[in-house]
Amino acid sequence: MLGGIGMPELIVILVIVFLIFGPRRLPPDMGRSIARR
Repeated sequence: MLGGIGMPELIVILVIVFLIFGPRRLPPDMGRSIARR
C-alpha cells in the first residue's frame, strides 16, 4: 500500500491528519515547525 508514496502524497496526508486532529494533538515540535511556515 505504501510503495508508491512520494513527497506530495506525504504532504497531503500530513495536512489531512493536521486538519482531523488539530495542532494540539500533534507533537509540540511538529506544531512549531508547521506554525513557522
